[in-house]
Amino acid sequence: MYLFMLIVGILLASVFLIPDVKEALSTKTGIPFYDKSICDAASLGSKCEDLMGFQSVYRVWFSFAMFFLFMLIITLGVKSSRDCRAMWHNGFWLFKFLMLAGIMVGAFFIPEKPFTDVWMYFGIVGGVFFIFFQVLYLIDFAHSWTESWVKLADDNKCWYIGFIFSSLTMYALAAAGIIGMYIYFTTSGECILNKFIISINLIFCIIASIAALIPAVQAANPSSGILQSSLVSLYVIYLTFSALSAEPIDSTKSVYCSKNLSNVKGAGNTMIIVGIVLAVLTIFYVSFKQNGDGGSVTPITDEESPVQKVADDEEDGTQYDYWFFHLLCLLGSLYFMMVMTNWFKPESVDDGLVFSANWPNVWVQIIASWVCLGFYIWSLFAPIIFPDREFSWVHRD
Repeated sequence: MYLFMLIVGILLASVFLIPDVKEALSTKTGIPFYDKSICDAASLGSKCEDLMGFQSVYRVWFSFAMFFLFMLIITLGVKSSRDCRAMWHNGFWLFKFLMLAGIMVGAFFIPEKPFTDVWMYFGIVGGVFFIFFQVLYLIDFAHSWTESWVKLADDNKCWYIGFIFSSLTMYALAAAGIIGMYIYFTTSGECILNKFIISINLIFCIIASIAALIPAVQAANPSSGILQSSLVSLYVIYLTFSALSAEPIDSTKSVYCSKNLSNVKGAGNTMIIVGIVLAVLTIFYVSFKQNGDGGSVTPITDEESPVQKVADDEEDGTQYDYWFFHLLCLLGSLYFMMVMTNWFKPESVDDGLVFSANWPNVWVQIIASWVCLGFYIWSLFAPIIFPDREFSWVHRD
């Protein structure tokens, strides 16, 4: 249900990014947070449409962030379903949808200044934290996926075909991304910074892939292999592509490139869609991953009836930390907001605002790609460096 809420938010925010809707918003007065005279005075032209669309997206996700912040506070410290606050997490769905709708209506009455500037920085910080959570859970998923398929392959060798096919497919997509970046984001004698970033991440991905196949690593963690490294490499290339496509264009400096999302056809919508899908999958994965020390589902079968009865499996302990789930949804809301506005920063133009590309977004994603590779390589060598310690991703026979 919470995932359904987020999907509704994505669809609603997407409506405000439809060109016809943005144009309609930019030509009408009476919208609480917007005065058409600002755009007229600043001569923003078509940029006024983006201004209206992006500010609307800000308000949609502000509503979701406030809702999940409330749920985080309410569920903080809940240990079992016996706690009356657990009902707020597991029920009252009509009330919660009405509450969210009420917050959203109120959000559209917030004045434009200083909301847009201040909330943008909240969005950047929340989006950054969400990316780092995404990195951690991606590596966890990579290890779990590999371990699962290795066990299946022990019983049925056909699984090795899927293992190899999936790995090669992800490596092929990563290679295509690298080639695309060299084509679109580098030119002869220019884009020195882009060439460095692409090349260094390519080298790091190769190093990580080789490291996964080192005999000592295989001995310490038999389930490590190319499936993990191919998934991590593909994600790193995605982060790199996303970072380079968001670079501000500065034609006066030869180290910078003259291309970004605005002049690579189809890149903007593609990056938004990919970013949203990855974020939804991250929250989906976390929502089904047991984070707490609670019990497991215990089916109780009535011998005289074929119908299976399921007992409450959270009376002694919750399956996961409710507050942490809402924290992730809060950060996810901020991440969705930044992705759907291309991480653009509101810039003052006379008395109005426009949204433009900014360098903090670029370096956040570049650093996240390095952190991802660093965590993954550490997960490979940690069992060797500390042989007496138990690691959750290492399962020996």
